[in-house]
Amino acid sequence: MLPEYFEFLNPVKMLCGSGALENIPYELDRLGVKKPLALVSRTLLERCRAAAHDPENVPELLALAAQLCTRPTLIPQALLHYERGICAEDAFSAHGKRAFIMSHVLDMTGAPIVLVSAVPVLRSMGYEVLVLGPSDGGSLHLFLDAGASVITRSSCRNVSDAWGMALCADFVIANTVVMARAVRALSGTAVPVLWWLHDAFAGYPHIAHQIPTQLGENVRVYSVGSHAANAMRAVRPTISSARPSACCRPRYGRRPPSSLWARPLTRR
Repeated sequence: MLPEYFEFLNPVKMLCGSGALENIPYELDRLGVKKPLALVSRTLLERCRAAAHDPENVPELLALAAQLCTRPTLIPQALLHYERGICAEDAFSAHGKRAFIMSHVLDMTGAPIVLVSAVPVLRSMGYEVLVLGPSDGGSLHLFLDAGASVITRSSCRNVSDAWGMALCADFVIANTVVMARAVRALSGTAVPVLWWLHDAFAGYPHIAHQIPTQLGENVRVYSVGSHAANAMRAVRPTISSARPSACCRPRYGRRPPSSLWARPLTRR
């Protein structure tokens, strides 16, 4: 059973130079660490436990490891900042339809709150629903209560974070115009994308340069009302004119009419 909520956090305390290993017990005690994690060989761990007064005392074991290790390995500093990319296997099961939702905020403003309403509809259509957003701003529990899994990542607006997940999905929702870069990257792929617009005119000056001039056949644009539709038309009239019915309220109960959307997708 997969957990419903994932959070990726990599805080780092760097110790370097002469005596770095010997200073680890002091740092653990100063920080009040109760469950540290150390990577050592089984052989070294057994030697440390045999020599320790208390085989379960982690600071003592670390101090002994610094004294007894014969082949310490230098870890490049760059690796301390390494953050593994998100992959579909982190949150989706091996089988079943996958719906991937991207939102630049998970707070209690209108766009994410309205977005919550899509989750039970997608689940009723047989989708596993995964939501990607930044840290919880208040609405994360609403998505969980609606039946979605949630991954938080501070860099969720970067295309690279969403790219692999989206390409492994059967359906993608990009929420608000702020996700324009992700929509542009997914435009023309085999993945059906619904770009759901909630934004007023005031939100466009800072994001207009990222909005694509044309969209692939796999992308459909919907808005929550005429004001949001007119805001997009003012910046990219080609998008709305290419699909006269694009800016309207989405009817989630129906499958998208395009044959591209209707055909099953092959996992990548």
